[in-house]
Amino acid sequence: MSGLKNPGGKRRWYLLNPLLRQVEDCVKVIESGADKYAPNNWQENVKERFEYYQSAIMRHLTAYFKGEKIDKDSKLPHLAHVVVNAWFMMWRDDE
Repeated sequence: MSGLKNPGGKRRWYLLNPLLRQVEDCVKVIESGADKYAPNNWQENVKERFEYYQSAIMRHLTAYFKGEKIDKDSKLPHLAHVVVNAWFMMWRDDE
């Protein structure tokens, strides 16, 4: 693709444009958790967080692979839950 310029070192956020609906689903998952528990509860109040989020990922992946696309409790895609829990694990791993 000639003519496109990548200004060195700057994030090309526009690359997420095809995924905006999926990103919004992930935000909805985080909002759902904030409503159910408390805002940012995922950071502070879950003992052994890494293992908790790993288990949550596996529960949502298992449901997805068994053919259930939408979580019955949140009414949001299981894969959005997987992504959000992976983000939480990434955040935890950075501590």
